Amino acid sequence: MSQYTTLIIDYSEVLFPGFKGTGHIIESHTGIPASDFLEAKQKTMDHFLAAMRGELTEQQYLQLFLKRTNWVMSPEQLGTFVRRNLDTDLENSAFELLIQLLKGNYHLVLLSDQIREWTEYIKATRNELAIFDQQIFSFDCGMIKSDPWMFPHALDVINTTADHCLFIDDSSVNIAAAEKCGIKSILYVGPSDLKQQLARCSIYV
Repeated sequence: MSQYTTLIIDYSEVLFPGFKGTGHIIESHTGIPASDFLEAKQKTMDHFLAAMRGELTEQQYLQLFLKRTNWVMSPEQLGTFVRRNLDTDLENSAFELLIQLLKGNYHLVLLSDQIREWTEYIKATRNELAIFDQQIFSFDCGMIKSDPWMFPHALDVINTTADHCLFIDDSSVNIAAAEKCGIKSILYVGPSDLKQQLARCSIYV
């Protein structure tokens, strides 16, 4: 039997698409290379992190993003492309594994760095989030997962201790932050590997 009773799981690029894949949507509709999107995203990373902390609205962030491009596009048009990407299915999603974990009576917690307006859209369009016992979002906390107080805050919200938690995320930076807080973590690379990693923690699906 596993010592872990609470599974803390990332949303973007683990269960469903996040912002990253928007470049491919833009390229398919406008011909603008996805690499241009990634370049602009990198140049506005500080603004993106601020938006996820709730310090900027989606509109403010997208305006700043577009200033770093030469695209003839409004923030509203870019927001539509973001939502089209959020509507797609992630090829290597862990969601089906998560459904199987429900049979194990684990406490499932969604911990997501996300922009408020995108989360509101996701909640309105994806019923799948209802499987989570708790949902914690960066914009509500004013922190993202790489911030030093996010995981202690999450443990307080969940009302548990680090030794009972297992964290799953696709970011090595977030993994390091969780482990610094004493939370056993798995770097997500795909569902097959995740299944093997869970088995090593005596969690079988």
